[in-house]
Amino acid sequence: MSILDPARCRALNEGAGFLPARQDDPDTLPALRIAGVLVFAYVHPQRGLVVSVDLDETDAELTRDDSTVPMSINVGDTVVFADPPHNPDHS
Repeated sequence: MSILDPARCRALNEGAGFLPARQDDPDTLPALRIAGVLVFAYVHPQRGLVVSVDLDETDAELTRDDSTVPMSINVGDTVVFADPPHNPDHS
């Protein structure tokens, strides 16, 4: 199953950008923006490494009719979350 055309996926991936934390605003956090999604990855004094996903501005083409977004979350080579469920035969 393919959610998007591979060429469209490539275009979205190539349009990704990094947003660094700003020195003049200690409340900003570093993030990757891709297809309207913000993926924050930062170090917290009590929680260690934190990875957070903000889906508020996700591109409509990635959003399902029920407003959810299909995604897979991997830690190393291990899929820790997948919706739809991950099929290891189709990477």
